[in-house]
Amino acid sequence: MNYEKVFFLMAETFNVERGLISQDTSQKNLSAWDSLRHLSLIVALEDEFDVSFEPEQIAIMTSFAAIMEELSKSKP
Repeated sequence: MNYEKVFFLMAETFNVERGLISQDTSQKNLSAWDSLRHLSLIVALEDEFDVSFEPEQIAIMTSFAAIMEELSKSKP
């Protein structure tokens, strides 16, 4: 999975500089990560990686690590 692509999508969605996004980024440490932007990020990820997430997955995708985990489950 391409980490840089996910970093870029996160930075673009949250309207922050790419340098603020790392493997440790989560809703807890990025104030721009609100519920509306969370859903925007999910849509961007689904479009970019041609996947579809279930509501249960979306609910737990609150950190970079969780996003990568769910993406790895969704890709063949």
